[in-house]
Amino acid sequence: MTVEQRGLQDVTILMIPRCSGEGLKRQSSEGTPEAGQRGGGLLQRRRVGLTLKCLRPVERVGLQLSEVSKLSDGYTILERLGQGSTGVVYRAARKADGKEVAVKCMRTTDEEMIDMLRKEFEVIRSVRHPNIIQTFDFFTTRESAVLVLEVFEGPSLHRAVKRSPAPFTEATAKVLFQMLMNALAYLHGRHIVHRDVKAANILVSEDLQDLRLIDFNTAHCLADGEALTMTGTQTYSAPEILLGESPSECGDIWCAGLCLHLMLSRKVPWRHENYPSLAAYTRAVATEPVSFQGSCWSTVSEQCKSTIGKCLTVDKCLRPTASALLTQDNWLQHGEQEESAVQEPSFPGSEKSISQIPLPSQLQLTT
Repeated sequence: MTVEQRGLQDVTILMIPRCSGEGLKRQSSEGTPEAGQRGGGLLQRRRVGLTLKCLRPVERVGLQLSEVSKLSDGYTILERLGQGSTGVVYRAARKADGKEVAVKCMRTTDEEMIDMLRKEFEVIRSVRHPNIIQTFDFFTTRESAVLVLEVFEGPSLHRAVKRSPAPFTEATAKVLFQMLMNALAYLHGRHIVHRDVKAANILVSEDLQDLRLIDFNTAHCLADGEALTMTGTQTYSAPEILLGESPSECGDIWCAGLCLHLMLSRKVPWRHENYPSLAAYTRAVATEPVSFQGSCWSTVSEQCKSTIGKCLTVDKCLRPTASALLTQDNWLQHGEQEESAVQEPSFPGSEKSISQIPLPSQLQLTT
């Protein structure tokens, strides 16, 4: 069967923007499990790979293919994994060695993303880590572009939490969080900031014993002294990002702390929809300490709560690095379960007042 017969003739191959494992979603649909019900359905059967923003068709990069119809020269399309209004994702076999891969495809006319795409692909193709989705190839033709990725069987962390009848056990959360920290330590050690770590951008295996960090559409490799522009998802943005500071590795740690909180309680501490304005939401994030009240926290150790608190330290200068957490954090190092009363732990920076940081008149985030 030709590629055209399989339905690719009307699709311009490209990277799917903000495909977070739950489909093409509005920002408001990303965050807690409850919010996911409003999202799209791009990857209804399986969620694979990472994604980048769209770009205009450009010259070929990678495989020796010059037309969409010649995709079959290098790959055998096996099945469609998912489809949305702007693109499709296929499972395919690489003819050179039979390896199964995911092929992500999309129509686009955006001419401003070409330089960004080239830089991002240069960043992600060099990444090799067991907890980061692997990118094998990218090529474009006159009217198409193709991103070839590792196939990872499993839902996003967002969906896994949503469909779980109860919060994850502390032991399960620890396994996944440690893998996430390993991935971030690897990236940060290479001066790569993900900038959009969240539950929808993390894939987990069905048995919750494996993890892949995906969606590097906002990732950036930092040069010495370079400042980044504001980006990411509002609910997962660290206080300094909400206040207009440049993203950094510290913001990734904040996001990881929210993911750990989500696994253990099925929610994040703050939702921007619950506040009348972005300024009010920012003030809450910067001044309201994380609460561990509730039945879901009764079986969670104080060491684990302390780790969450460290990640959610308001002052980014006091927030630990991923490497420091992996090597020095008591919970990750030992993790003994403690049977003690639920307390509100204090942690450095939680007392920092919004009045100490000037609040801009207008706050905007890239959606």
